[in-house]
Amino acid sequence: MDAGPLPALEREMEVVVLRCAQEALANVRKHADATTAIIAVATNSGELTLSVTDNGSGFDPSSARTGFGLEGMGERLALVSGRLDIDSSGAGTTVRATIPREVPA
Repeated sequence: MDAGPLPALEREMEVVVLRCAQEALANVRKHADATTAIIAVATNSGELTLSVTDNGSGFDPSSARTGFGLEGMGERLALVSGRLDIDSSGAGTTVRATIPREVPA
């Protein structure tokens, strides 16, 4: 379903979305043992959501992490009042980065 073009973002937001997508895809490549990754971008209620979903082996999001990728993604999102959500199981993982359309003052 094509909902049309997404509205333009401020440059700062574009960079956050790009870096989150890069890190999520790098994690799929390095860790997931996946054969498929799907990227989706959606807007609603003043927010933009980037989702990266894979069909890999999954992991326990609450366990200790050895790298800085997800932590860095969460910190980058926090700088623009965004949030990071992770859903994972043996059937794959979805990393969801949500940011407000405008940075609060």
